[in-house]
Amino acid sequence: MKKADRVLLLVLAVSLFANVALTVRLQHNRVAYLSNLQEQFDARALPHAGARLDELHLLGVDGKDSDLKFDSRALPVIAYVLSPKCKWCELNRPNVDTSRRRCAVNIE
Repeated sequence: MKKADRVLLLVLAVSLFANVALTVRLQHNRVAYLSNLQEQFDARALPHAGARLDELHLLGVDGKDSDLKFDSRALPVIAYVLSPKCKWCELNRPNVDTSRRRCAVNIE
């Protein structure tokens, strides 16, 4: 085996080891992140379908908390939650927009 081949084999072995180590580290971080996210959701009582709410506690994509308050004298509110990374959310977005426009016409 030539010296150049041995060097190339050593570089490839080091690269393989580094990739495996990074994958294990990323997987560990992902599990920790998802566990933390689950704890945040478990700490909040999620409303069931049809529930009447005075306010809704939200967590934005930036990680900041916010509250959506409802006035008891206001019209009913339908809240759609769409994720930019969700394929089905993107496919359903035109239907949501159409529903929103139809409701706005009926209110005015």
